[in-house]
Amino acid sequence: GGNPVSCAAALATLSVFSEPGVYQNLHESGKFLRDGMRRLLEKHEISGQILGDGPLAQIAFSKEPVVDHRSWKRSDRAMGRRMMLELLEEKVFLNPMGTKLYFSILHTREDLQEFLNRLDVVLGKLHHPVERELVNSNGF
Repeated sequence: GGNPVSCAAALATLSVFSEPGVYQNLHESGKFLRDGMRRLLEKHEISGQILGDGPLAQIAFSKEPVVDHRSWKRSDRAMGRRMMLELLEEKVFLNPMGTKLYFSILHTREDLQEFLNRLDVVLGKLHHPVERELVNSNGF
């Protein structure tokens, strides 16, 4: 602690976050994102819970309410991982090892809507998986 560069970065960050409307915008944008994710689950008839607050969102693929760690562990985490890997295929760069989605004050509503558009494609693939033909190295 006490490094002058770290202290300058911390003060700059505090300055940005003390500007009027920053937290309100983060929470409103988070609600926009989570509401959009809920609509997509309904559209694709996929059981799941949308978790999160502020600039955080997560889908837990579960028919039961996710209220604690135990109920989250009973969710279909393999489907969550497939979703994250499919999002990478849709050019959404994120950590495929988890299912939490974070955004920053620099992400616009248009950015969040573009994410929802790509998530729509991915959820369509997960709900209606296309059978992929396996072709051996000889082309047969």
